[in-house]
Amino acid sequence: MPNYLLVICSFIFSLAALTVPAQSPRPLSAPDLDLWAAGDVHAMAPTPDGGMVIAGYFTQVRGVRRNGLAKLNAEGNVDLSWNPIIGGPSYRQVYALAVTPDGTTFVAGFFDTVNGLARMGLFKLNASGDLDTQWNPQASGGYVTTVELVGNELVAAGNFTSIGGQVRAGLAKLSVNGSGLADLQWAPQSSRPLQMRFDGNNFLSVHANGVRRISISGSGATDQSWQPAINGTVRALALDGTGNLFIGGSFNSVQGTPRANLAKLSLAAGAAIDLAWNPGADSVVVSLLPRANAIYCNR
Repeated sequence: MPNYLLVICSFIFSLAALTVPAQSPRPLSAPDLDLWAAGDVHAMAPTPDGGMVIAGYFTQVRGVRRNGLAKLNAEGNVDLSWNPIIGGPSYRQVYALAVTPDGTTFVAGFFDTVNGLARMGLFKLNASGDLDTQWNPQASGGYVTTVELVGNELVAAGNFTSIGGQVRAGLAKLSVNGSGLADLQWAPQSSRPLQMRFDGNNFLSVHANGVRRISISGSGATDQSWQPAINGTVRALALDGTGNLFIGGSFNSVQGTPRANLAKLSLAAGAAIDLAWNPGADSVVVSLLPRANAIYCNR
Protein backbone atom coordinates (compact mmCIF):
# COMPACT_ATOMS: atom_id res chain seq x y z
CA MET A 1 0.00 0.00 0.00
CA PRO A 2 1.50 3.38 -0.97
CA ASN A 3 2.21 6.03 1.61
CA TYR A 4 0.14 9.16 1.33
CA LEU A 5 -0.07 12.75 2.41
CA LEU A 6 -3.55 14.10 3.09
CA VAL A 7 -4.05 17.61 1.78
CA ILE A 8 -6.97 19.03 3.71
CA CYS A 9 -9.00 22.22 3.63
CA SER A 10 -10.92 23.19 6.81
CA PHE A 11 -12.91 20.73 8.97
CA ILE A 12 -13.45 20.21 12.79
CA PHE A 13 -15.33 18.52 15.58
CA SER A 14 -15.85 16.35 18.56
CA LEU A 15 -15.46 12.66 18.28
CA ALA A 16 -16.16 9.60 20.26
CA ALA A 17 -14.14 6.47 20.86
CA LEU A 18 -10.68 7.94 20.39
CA THR A 19 -7.93 6.18 22.29
CA VAL A 20 -5.10 8.53 23.25
CA PRO A 21 -2.12 7.45 25.40
CA ALA A 22 -1.31 9.24 28.65
CA GLN A 23 0.55 12.48 28.13
CA SER A 24 4.31 12.17 28.04
CA PRO A 25 6.07 14.32 29.17
CA ARG A 26 3.67 15.13 32.02
CA PRO A 27 1.77 18.45 31.94
CA LEU A 28 3.64 21.54 33.10
CA SER A 29 3.07 22.37 36.75
CA ALA A 30 2.84 26.12 36.06
CA PRO A 31 1.01 26.55 32.75
CA ASP A 32 0.15 30.27 33.14
CA LEU A 33 2.45 31.76 30.50
CA ASP A 34 1.66 35.42 31.28
CA LEU A 35 2.12 36.64 27.69
CA TRP A 36 2.46 40.35 26.93
CA ALA A 37 2.17 42.66 23.92
CA ALA A 38 -0.35 41.11 21.52
CA GLY A 39 0.48 37.76 23.06
CA ASP A 40 -0.65 35.21 20.51
CA VAL A 41 0.68 31.66 20.66
CA HIS A 42 0.45 29.93 17.27
CA ALA A 43 2.29 26.70 18.07
CA MET A 44 3.46 24.57 20.98
CA ALA A 45 5.67 21.48 20.93
CA PRO A 46 6.81 19.27 23.84
CA THR A 47 10.54 18.72 24.33
CA PRO A 48 12.21 15.50 25.54
CA ASP A 49 13.29 17.10 28.83
CA GLY A 50 9.67 17.56 29.91
CA GLY A 51 9.34 21.19 28.86
CA MET A 52 7.94 22.77 25.74
CA VAL A 53 8.71 25.30 23.03
CA ILE A 54 6.07 27.94 22.35
CA ALA A 55 5.94 30.21 19.33
CA GLY A 56 3.80 33.01 17.97
CA TYR A 57 3.56 36.78 18.18
CA PHE A 58 4.60 38.04 21.62
CA THR A 59 7.40 40.03 23.27
CA GLN A 60 7.41 38.63 26.82
CA VAL A 61 6.75 35.35 28.57
CA ARG A 62 6.29 35.43 32.34
CA GLY A 63 8.10 38.75 32.47
CA VAL A 64 11.10 37.53 30.45
CA ARG A 65 11.69 39.19 27.07
CA ARG A 66 11.17 36.75 24.22
CA ASN A 67 10.41 37.74 20.64
CA GLY A 68 7.90 35.19 19.38
CA LEU A 69 9.87 32.12 20.47
CA ALA A 70 10.56 30.69 23.93
CA LYS A 71 11.28 27.45 25.75
CA LEU A 72 9.70 26.54 29.08
CA ASN A 73 11.21 24.00 31.44
CA ALA A 74 9.28 21.20 33.13
CA GLU A 75 8.20 23.56 35.92
CA GLY A 76 6.74 26.03 33.42
CA ASN A 77 9.47 28.65 33.85
CA VAL A 78 11.25 30.30 30.93
CA ASP A 79 14.55 28.61 30.05
CA LEU A 80 16.92 31.58 30.26
CA SER A 81 19.73 29.81 28.38
CA TRP A 82 17.54 29.02 25.35
CA ASN A 83 17.09 32.27 23.47
CA PRO A 84 17.39 32.41 19.66
CA ILE A 85 16.67 35.92 18.39
CA ILE A 86 14.47 36.19 15.30
CA GLY A 87 14.45 39.36 13.22
CA GLY A 88 12.70 40.86 10.23
CA PRO A 89 9.55 42.93 9.70
CA SER A 90 7.94 44.60 12.71
CA TYR A 91 5.12 42.02 12.54
CA ARG A 92 7.53 39.06 12.45
CA GLN A 93 6.15 35.94 14.08
CA VAL A 94 6.53 32.18 14.26
CA TYR A 95 3.77 29.98 12.85
CA ALA A 96 4.90 26.39 13.33
CA LEU A 97 7.31 24.08 15.18
CA ALA A 98 8.61 20.54 14.81
CA VAL A 99 10.72 18.94 17.55
CA THR A 100 12.69 15.68 17.19
CA PRO A 101 13.19 13.10 19.98
CA ASP A 102 16.65 14.54 20.71
CA GLY A 103 15.32 18.08 21.14
CA THR A 104 16.29 19.49 17.75
CA THR A 105 13.73 22.15 16.83
CA PHE A 106 12.65 23.32 13.38
CA VAL A 107 11.03 26.76 13.38
CA ALA A 108 8.87 28.20 10.59
CA GLY A 109 7.31 31.62 10.20
CA PHE A 110 7.46 35.17 8.97
CA PHE A 111 11.01 36.38 9.63
CA ASP A 112 14.27 37.09 7.80
CA THR A 113 17.08 36.50 10.31
CA VAL A 114 18.02 34.42 13.36
CA ASN A 115 20.82 35.57 15.65
CA GLY A 116 21.77 38.07 12.95
CA LEU A 117 22.16 35.42 10.21
CA ALA A 118 19.90 35.32 7.16
CA ARG A 119 17.11 32.76 7.46
CA MET A 120 14.01 33.24 5.31
CA GLY A 121 11.10 31.66 7.14
CA LEU A 122 12.80 28.46 8.35
CA PHE A 123 15.68 27.45 10.61
CA LYS A 124 17.00 24.63 12.78
CA LEU A 125 18.10 24.73 16.43
CA ASN A 126 19.92 22.13 18.47
CA ALA A 127 18.59 21.04 21.88
CA SER A 128 20.37 23.89 23.66
CA GLY A 129 18.79 26.49 21.36
CA ASP A 130 21.88 27.18 19.24
CA LEU A 131 21.35 27.80 15.53
CA ASP A 132 22.53 25.11 13.11
CA THR A 133 24.58 27.38 10.86
CA GLN A 134 24.93 24.75 8.11
CA TRP A 135 21.21 23.91 7.71
CA ASN A 136 19.68 26.64 5.56
CA PRO A 137 17.14 25.66 2.85
CA GLN A 138 16.93 29.33 1.79
CA ALA A 139 13.24 29.69 0.97
CA SER A 140 12.56 32.44 -1.53
CA GLY A 141 9.50 34.11 -2.99
CA GLY A 142 7.66 33.76 0.33
CA TYR A 143 7.71 32.28 3.82
CA VAL A 144 7.16 28.89 5.45
CA THR A 145 3.93 28.60 7.44
CA THR A 146 3.95 24.98 8.63
CA VAL A 147 6.33 22.03 9.01
CA GLU A 148 5.99 18.33 9.76
CA LEU A 149 8.66 15.72 10.47
CA VAL A 150 8.47 12.45 8.51
CA GLY A 151 11.37 10.20 9.45
CA ASN A 152 14.60 11.95 8.54
CA GLU A 153 12.85 14.49 6.34
CA LEU A 154 10.92 17.68 7.00
CA VAL A 155 7.85 18.54 4.94
CA ALA A 156 7.56 22.33 4.66
CA ALA A 157 4.61 24.31 3.34
CA GLY A 158 4.01 27.99 2.72
CA ASN A 159 3.88 30.56 -0.06
CA PHE A 160 7.48 30.17 -1.23
CA THR A 161 8.42 29.51 -4.86
CA SER A 162 11.75 27.78 -4.25
CA ILE A 163 13.43 26.07 -1.31
CA GLY A 164 16.28 23.66 -0.68
CA GLY A 165 17.77 24.43 -4.09
CA GLN A 166 14.62 23.45 -6.03
CA VAL A 167 11.65 25.28 -7.55
CA ARG A 168 8.62 24.33 -5.44
CA ALA A 169 5.07 25.72 -5.36
CA GLY A 170 4.69 26.10 -1.60
CA LEU A 171 5.26 22.45 -0.67
CA ALA A 172 8.58 20.60 -0.35
CA LYS A 173 10.29 17.72 1.42
CA LEU A 174 13.67 18.65 2.91
CA SER A 175 16.52 16.68 4.42
CA VAL A 176 16.90 17.37 8.13
CA ASN A 177 20.66 17.00 7.75
CA GLY A 178 23.37 18.89 5.88
CA SER A 179 22.17 22.13 4.31
CA GLY A 180 18.52 21.05 4.07
CA LEU A 181 18.32 20.13 0.39
CA ALA A 182 14.93 19.43 -1.15
CA ASP A 183 13.95 15.96 -2.40
CA LEU A 184 14.63 16.09 -6.15
CA GLN A 185 11.60 13.98 -7.09
CA TRP A 186 8.92 15.03 -4.62
CA ALA A 187 7.06 17.98 -6.18
CA PRO A 188 3.29 17.66 -5.62
CA GLN A 189 1.03 19.63 -7.92
CA SER A 190 -1.20 20.90 -5.12
CA SER A 191 -2.65 24.17 -3.93
CA ARG A 192 -0.71 25.83 -1.12
CA PRO A 193 -1.28 23.91 2.14
CA LEU A 194 -1.73 25.71 5.42
CA GLN A 195 -1.17 22.95 7.98
CA MET A 196 0.08 19.37 8.04
CA ARG A 197 0.02 16.42 10.42
CA PHE A 198 1.56 12.97 10.48
CA ASP A 199 -0.60 10.16 11.86
CA GLY A 200 2.24 7.74 12.58
CA ASN A 201 1.34 5.49 9.67
CA ASN A 202 3.13 7.35 6.89
CA PHE A 203 0.24 9.69 6.18
CA LEU A 204 0.28 13.45 6.30
CA SER A 205 -2.79 15.61 6.46
CA VAL A 206 -2.59 19.11 5.00
CA HIS A 207 -4.97 22.03 5.08
CA ALA A 208 -5.46 23.52 1.62
CA ASN A 209 -8.37 24.47 -0.62
CA GLY A 210 -10.00 21.06 -0.40
CA VAL A 211 -9.22 17.62 1.01
CA ARG A 212 -6.67 15.60 -0.89
CA ARG A 213 -4.24 12.81 -0.17
CA ILE A 214 -0.77 12.99 -1.67
CA SER A 215 1.85 10.25 -1.73
CA ILE A 216 4.84 11.11 0.44
CA SER A 217 7.07 9.03 -1.83
CA GLY A 218 8.02 9.35 -5.48
CA SER A 219 6.86 12.57 -7.13
CA GLY A 220 4.04 13.17 -4.64
CA ALA A 221 1.13 12.03 -6.80
CA THR A 222 -2.44 12.74 -5.67
CA ASP A 223 -4.46 9.69 -4.68
CA GLN A 224 -7.26 9.73 -7.27
CA SER A 225 -9.24 7.14 -5.30
CA TRP A 226 -9.62 9.42 -2.27
CA GLN A 227 -11.19 12.78 -3.14
CA PRO A 228 -14.17 13.58 -0.91
CA ALA A 229 -16.65 16.15 -2.18
CA ILE A 230 -17.17 18.93 0.36
CA ASN A 231 -19.60 21.79 -0.06
CA GLY A 232 -17.77 24.49 1.84
CA THR A 233 -14.41 25.14 3.48
CA VAL A 234 -12.31 22.92 5.73
CA ARG A 235 -10.62 24.56 8.72
CA ALA A 236 -9.36 21.69 10.91
CA LEU A 237 -8.95 17.94 11.15
CA ALA A 238 -8.19 15.08 13.52
CA LEU A 239 -7.07 11.52 12.82
CA ASP A 240 -8.40 8.80 15.13
CA GLY A 241 -5.58 6.32 14.53
CA THR A 242 -7.97 3.62 13.32
CA GLY A 243 -8.34 4.65 9.69
CA ASN A 244 -10.73 7.57 10.01
CA LEU A 245 -10.48 11.33 9.59
CA PHE A 246 -12.61 13.91 11.41
CA ILE A 247 -13.01 17.20 9.62
CA GLY A 248 -14.44 20.54 10.70
CA GLY A 249 -14.99 23.93 9.17
CA SER A 250 -17.75 25.77 7.35
CA PHE A 251 -19.73 23.37 5.15
CA ASN A 252 -23.21 21.91 4.82
CA SER A 253 -22.61 18.63 3.02
CA VAL A 254 -19.88 16.01 2.58
CA GLN A 255 -20.00 13.30 -0.06
CA GLY A 256 -23.53 14.43 -0.89
CA THR A 257 -24.70 13.87 2.70
CA PRO A 258 -25.90 16.84 4.81
CA ARG A 259 -23.38 17.70 7.51
CA ALA A 260 -23.25 20.86 9.64
CA ASN A 261 -19.57 21.83 9.87
CA LEU A 262 -18.41 18.39 11.11
CA ALA A 263 -17.97 15.00 9.47
CA LYS A 264 -16.15 11.69 9.77
CA LEU A 265 -14.54 10.08 6.72
CA SER A 266 -12.85 6.76 6.10
CA LEU A 267 -9.25 6.91 4.88
CA ALA A 268 -9.91 3.90 2.66
CA ALA A 269 -10.43 4.35 -1.08
CA GLY A 270 -13.64 6.22 -1.78
CA ALA A 271 -13.51 8.31 1.42
CA ALA A 272 -16.85 6.96 2.65
CA ILE A 273 -18.68 9.15 5.15
CA ASP A 274 -19.73 7.66 8.50
CA LEU A 275 -23.52 7.94 8.30
CA ALA A 276 -23.97 7.25 12.03
CA TRP A 277 -21.63 10.03 13.21
CA ASN A 278 -23.45 13.32 12.86
CA PRO A 279 -23.11 15.63 15.90
CA GLY A 280 -23.52 18.83 13.90
CA ALA A 281 -22.16 22.25 14.91
CA ASP A 282 -24.16 25.47 14.78
CA SER A 283 -21.15 27.59 13.81
CA VAL A 284 -17.81 27.35 12.04
CA VAL A 285 -15.35 24.85 13.57
CA VAL A 286 -11.79 26.21 13.62
CA SER A 287 -9.81 23.55 15.48
CA LEU A 288 -10.02 20.00 16.78
CA LEU A 289 -8.16 18.49 19.72
CA PRO A 290 -8.42 14.72 20.36
CA ARG A 291 -8.29 13.74 24.03
CA ALA A 292 -9.13 10.37 25.61
CA ASN A 293 -12.59 9.38 24.36
CA ALA A 294 -13.59 12.75 22.92
CA ILE A 295 -12.62 15.44 20.45
CA TYR A 296 -12.69 18.99 21.70
CA CYS A 297 -14.08 21.42 19.18
CA ASN A 298 -13.23 25.14 19.04
CA ARG A 299 -15.83 27.31 17.34
